[in-house]
Parts: sequence; structure tokens; C-alpha cells
Amino acid sequence: MASWQVPSKISAVTQKVALEIDSILMDRLGYSLIQLMELAGLSASMAINDMYKRLNCDNRKVLVCSGPGNNGGDGLVISRHLSEFGFKTTLFYPKIGQKDIYKNLLLLLDSYDVKVLNELPKDLMEYGMIIDALFGISFRPPMRKPFDTIIENLANANVPIISIDTPSGWNVDEGM
Repeated sequence: MASWQVPSKISAVTQKVALEIDSILMDRLGYSLIQLMELAGLSASMAINDMYKRLNCDNRKVLVCSGPGNNGGDGLVISRHLSEFGFKTTLFYPKIGQKDIYKNLLLLLDSYDVKVLNELPKDLMEYGMIIDALFGISFRPPMRKPFDTIIENLANANVPIISIDTPSGWNVDEGM
């Protein structure tokens, strides 16, 4: 496997700015939540696919971990697009979001070769990459069960993790 390198400089926005951007996109410009999820999911999937190509990664088994909120919705979209790009995609979805949008995105996956699990796989080393879409910019501590254990298990896995928005459980403005 090719080596993974952290960029020397990472650009970030505060939680307040990220929420303001979402508000402008939806309230002023008229984007719907599903449109934003589809754009975010496609963009992330394209970046992941491009990275895999540039690094000549052989293991195309990917585990997407999705939470019950909007970040998890991005993960559902990412699962679908990665499958379209030829990845062997498994979705770990321990708690389905309450809004119909999440149930509809999950239903879409029935038409794709995406395995859906409600328990974290025992052997995380079989995956070439883990996508963390459990919690995003709206996360508010404390971390609750079962997600505290899930995040601990992911952190202890020796597998590269790509987080959507921010690593799950982190304070968006201050980091860990």
C-alpha cells in the first residue's frame, strides 16, 4: 500500500461559519438538504476515488460508518457513489436517522452492491479505508453509547480513516 501523508496545511472553517454557509445555501439560494448531501457525497467520493488512483491502492474494500444525522446522510450518499466507482463498499449504520430523507437514501442502496450492517465488523483490517461520517459540524458532547465504543474501536484500527466534515466527536473549533 502506498504511504498516506497528511497535508502540511489544512484549511478549516469554524462551526459558526459552516452553519452560516449551510443557512445561505438553503435559506437564500434555495438548495434542499438532499441536494447538499448529494453534492457533498459525490464530491467526497470523487476525491477518495482520485486519491486511490494516485496512490495505487490495491485494497478497494471500504467501510463507510454513518451516524443518524446529516453527516450520516453524506455517508449514505458516499456509499452509493463509491460502489458506482467500483469499490467494494460496506455501510455500517448503527442508528438510522429519524427523518424520511435518511430512510429514502438507505432504500436507494438496495439497487447497489452495498452491504449494510448495524454492527461494527470485528476485523477492521480487511478494509483499505474507513470513511467516518458518524458526526459532523453539529456534534454536541457528550458522546453517547454506542458511538463512544464505536469511535474508540475505529481509532484503534490500523486503517486509514477519512472523516467527512470533521473527525467524529471532535470539537469543530478546537480540535480534539
